Amino acid sequence: MSSIDPSFLLQLPGELRNRIYQFVLTEPNKIIPHTGDSSNQLRLVCRQLHEETNWLELSCNNPITFIRDDALQRGPAEQFLAFTKAVAPNALSWLKTIILIDRAPDLRDYKSDPDAIEYLWSKLNGPEEPLPFVPETASVLVELSNLCRAYPQVEVRYMLPGFYLDKTRPWTVVHFMMRSIFYSFALYTTVRDDLVPKTSAQPVVLGSMLSPARDWLQVPVHRSEKELEDLEMEAQRTLASYGPLSARLTESLLTRMRKDFHHKIWSEASVRLRTPNLKFCASQIDMEEGVFRQMLNEAARHSAIGSELVNAVIDQGLLDKWESEARKWMKDGI
Repeated sequence: MSSIDPSFLLQLPGELRNRIYQFVLTEPNKIIPHTGDSSNQLRLVCRQLHEETNWLELSCNNPITFIRDDALQRGPAEQFLAFTKAVAPNALSWLKTIILIDRAPDLRDYKSDPDAIEYLWSKLNGPEEPLPFVPETASVLVELSNLCRAYPQVEVRYMLPGFYLDKTRPWTVVHFMMRSIFYSFALYTTVRDDLVPKTSAQPVVLGSMLSPARDWLQVPVHRSEKELEDLEMEAQRTLASYGPLSARLTESLLTRMRKDFHHKIWSEASVRLRTPNLKFCASQIDMEEGVFRQMLNEAARHSAIGSELVNAVIDQGLLDKWESEARKWMKDGI
């Protein structure tokens, strides 16, 4: 065919061309690579095909998945946000369901630990490393939430890493419940102390999870140097209005006011994440009947601390609540 011969495809009626485009661009499980490259090669053939098929793959595929499978890659939410900035605005309205998955190796997944219950609780009680943080910064997730508000037709499901039950590793049932408490607070400032058995270790367990969650939401909120200076000057003026104060009391009050400022940031970030079409979910969506209790019983046999925890859950009437909450998190997200 010479360069001036007409394309047979382009001579077909528009409706038939659209059906061909849809057939070519539809994939059973559409995954956007972490580089953000589109698999739509039709738009590179000629000007007309570019005009007719540019970003059409977004309309042809549901769901569309973004995955991080290497710790050096950007997180899935950051990948998705970068992708949307390259997409024509009208094409974003074609999006329906977005799945965000983080499969990067997690050294805190306790896969090889010979006594995982003790290991988990030692991490909760120890200074070196709390439960894993939410996998991406709060500023990225707030930007993701803003995008969801702008495009309410799309549902984004963020599959939280390591948030699942593994029948071959019964101690993950405790891991699952502890992570759910951490994520509830980190994402929405919801304190689920009703799920932690009332024992002498309860304050330590809650504190070990809630404190890093609060810190996580404070750090990424952007404030210019000028804004921070203005806030500091406002605090100083407020203190000056109290009259002469000792240096120790002045510093104590300044520290409290700075904490209050960060608490407001933390609360604002949490409120902004409450978007109906943005869900933070467990990595599995269902659980066979009886599996949860079976795993809990096996976790109790695994170690003394596991036995103490399970007995406390049963004695305080929390078993049904643990199971129903686990099912809800799997189905509807945190």
